[in-house]
Amino acid sequence: MTMLLPLFILVGFMAGYFVNAMAYHLSPLEDKTALTFRQVLIHFRQKNMPGMIQCP
Repeated sequence: MTMLLPLFILVGFMAGYFVNAMAYHLSPLEDKTALTFRQVLIHFRQKNMPGMIQCP
């Protein structure tokens, strides 16, 4: 179980980077990009990871 932790961190980092890059590509405004990134991240966590650790 301990060896899976870096894998989860790496996958989470890659997913976050991909979503952030996509949001930046869709929106030219940085403020809107940050807001979209948080909205997508929260929506993704609520929809696909109900059992994972919930972060504010």
